[in-house]
Amino acid sequence: AYLAQQLSALGISVYHRATVGDNLERAIATVQQAVSRADIVSLIGGLGPTMDDLTREVIAAVLNAPLVR
Repeated sequence: AYLAQQLSALGISVYHRATVGDNLERAIATVQQAVSRADIVSLIGGLGPTMDDLTREVIAAVLNAPLVR
């Protein structure tokens, strides 16, 4: 809610919001859907870059890009 308010104050309308658990396939599908219907997609959440954080893998899969260290 806080982020939506801040974006709204900047003139950015928030139309959709999704919560996805630690499931790679669901996360990829959700982000693909978001990318297909929005000009701006923001990903937030989790407690930080833990070993089980899937964010990097999801973004790489959606963008069809390799992960590079």
